[in-house]
Amino acid sequence: MPGLDPALVEHRMPIKEGYKPVKQAPRRMSKEIEEKVKEEIERLVKAGFIRPAKYVEWLANIVPVLKAITKAVRCCVDYRNINSATPKDEYPMPMADLSIDAVAKHKVLSFMDGNAGYNQIKMAPEDIHKTAFRCPGHVGAYEYLVMPFGLKNAGATYQRAMNAIFHDLIGQSMEVYIDDIVVKSKTEEQHLVDLKQALMRMRIHKLKMNPKKCAFGVRAGNFLGFLVHQRGVEVDKNKSRAILESLPPTNKVQLQRLLGKINFLRRFIANLAGKIQPLTPLLRLKDRENFEWGPTHKQAFDSIKVYLTSPPVLVPPQRGKPLKLYISASERSIGSLLAQNNEGGKEQAVYYLSRILTEVETRYSPVERLCLALYFTANKLRHYMLPCHVHIIAKTDVIKYMLSRPMLAGRIGKWILALSEFSFQYVPQRAVKGQAIADFLTEHQEPQSEEINIPGSLEVANVWIPPRSDVSGKEDWIQQEIRRVAGLWITPWKLYFDGSYTQKAAGAGIVIINPQGVYHYYSFLLDYQENTNNRAEYEALIIGLEILMDLGVTEVEIFGDSELVINQLNGEFKCRHITMAGYYMAATQLLNLWEFEISVNHIPRGSNLAANEMAQLASGVPMQERKYGVDVEIQTRNLPSILDRGFSLDVMVLETEVEDWRTPITQYLKDPSSPTSKKNRQQATKYVLWTKNLLRKTPDGLLLKCLGQEESMRVMAEVHEGICGAH
Repeated sequence: MPGLDPALVEHRMPIKEGYKPVKQAPRRMSKEIEEKVKEEIERLVKAGFIRPAKYVEWLANIVPVLKAITKAVRCCVDYRNINSATPKDEYPMPMADLSIDAVAKHKVLSFMDGNAGYNQIKMAPEDIHKTAFRCPGHVGAYEYLVMPFGLKNAGATYQRAMNAIFHDLIGQSMEVYIDDIVVKSKTEEQHLVDLKQALMRMRIHKLKMNPKKCAFGVRAGNFLGFLVHQRGVEVDKNKSRAILESLPPTNKVQLQRLLGKINFLRRFIANLAGKIQPLTPLLRLKDRENFEWGPTHKQAFDSIKVYLTSPPVLVPPQRGKPLKLYISASERSIGSLLAQNNEGGKEQAVYYLSRILTEVETRYSPVERLCLALYFTANKLRHYMLPCHVHIIAKTDVIKYMLSRPMLAGRIGKWILALSEFSFQYVPQRAVKGQAIADFLTEHQEPQSEEINIPGSLEVANVWIPPRSDVSGKEDWIQQEIRRVAGLWITPWKLYFDGSYTQKAAGAGIVIINPQGVYHYYSFLLDYQENTNNRAEYEALIIGLEILMDLGVTEVEIFGDSELVINQLNGEFKCRHITMAGYYMAATQLLNLWEFEISVNHIPRGSNLAANEMAQLASGVPMQERKYGVDVEIQTRNLPSILDRGFSLDVMVLETEVEDWRTPITQYLKDPSSPTSKKNRQQATKYVLWTKNLLRKTPDGLLLKCLGQEESMRVMAEVHEGICGAH
């Protein structure tokens, strides 16, 4: 067989530094296998694929494999040693999902498969000796002149050749995945033109196809393990039959094989992670543990079999039309469905996705698990979702939840940053009707005990109004849809605060709980002087109120364990101390800015442990074990909060004159006979007086003006403000 022109492509095998050639030990085989191997070797020699090898450095063994139908022997070679010594060819391979979607929705298809596949590409002459292999018995050693199966970068080399040959046809009238070629057309007339163009290109480059594996001008066919046709993509009957006819596994290896078959069809199975979740504990069994197939495992396996008896037909998404993304989260798994409406307005599934939660993720709140489902789906289906506008359909508004966080930190901040490139719009689950949402909710049944509140959402109590006797027809139907609002209320936010003061530092601790029940922890170091425990308590309250105002919170309840602060704000105590007046006025002013009245409640210290821990963390109080906000970051406040609000500390200040360090030196330079210390006399040798200014002499002869305390503070302020330019 002539093969492809080496000028177009040839396979090379560079060796990484530090690797030495390996010669594998010979393997024993039966006489029957040796005879069949000898026949296959003779066939390969006649075809010009191999030649006898001499003085080899790399030597591998043959691994004979019996073909399932013909029972003939295929001579595979164990190239694991040289593959580990060969660097990976990072040539971009086509995505299987996108190739399958590109073939679907076409009326006429032609499927072709390369004859002898990789053997049509020649080896580089300098790398032929690296393919040497040993045959059993007296057959000898041989080396490949063409690219054999089993080499590390063989797929990338073949794909590079196909892209070079069909570069202008791929994506238009053809799709190529290594040696699988499909010619696609919308009409029969156009298909003849496209097929002729593809075959002429093969003839020019001497690319041979296997006629036994080709199908021309068909309506449907198998491509990369899936059945593609004009309606979309379906599960291949042979793949589903292999699962339906499988017996229950009796050991861990058989279970792994079964799950491998099921995972190949994962894009067609809704909530696959939830279905196979009972089987996952069996995968974690150690070798000495017993493998027991119980009723729960049998029920999970049977549910997958029932589902595969009538799997859905998936359709590739159309550009320019919005997508619908259904997301759901249970206690152990998350799942999603990507769908799109067709020309008739009927909703069709594009892709099913799911996975089992890790042990840490199972402790997320319900709304955080929904956010995780959105983040996971966006990463996996990015190639589908990025070019389109996507409607997010879920139990709660996950987009609003993530954007309402006080600070974009932790996992929520990571998710928001990753999702910022997508175009999302939330659609309430109850606003969507149709079979797709019904099927999705059936497959993703969430626990009824988990309820998620949306920040600022209204809870409405419904009262049924019976239809009147004088209303009929269309008005009767409207009457049945009417609900009267009997009462509504907003779930308030909750603010817990506490302060801590030690001889070393002071700290403010804040805990904010949103309507969903999610806790937000804050710890502030009050890095300035004149602090007390009561001032730290007020600081924590003022900082917490400022955070809530930035979030636009309208309803809030405040809880603290300081009787002084709580009673002063409630009017039971009077603020008589002059140093506390500014804090009291700032807190009162903030509370009056809310439209609704805010309740300020006193609680025991035992009910305020989380805020107390945040305050002690900032003030440096040693703690044996942290229970709340383990990953919280300590923030620093360098000035009291009341200064930003225009209030004064009202502290009595005693002004004293600060002695100027220049005075003793200046007096000595004016009158050297005046009494002074020995230290001043020694320092005076480094200074001179010039028009009443004290100047310091430098080793290189420069004179530097000496500044007092007020002058130095003014100069430092000008430097930091940039008045003097860059320094």
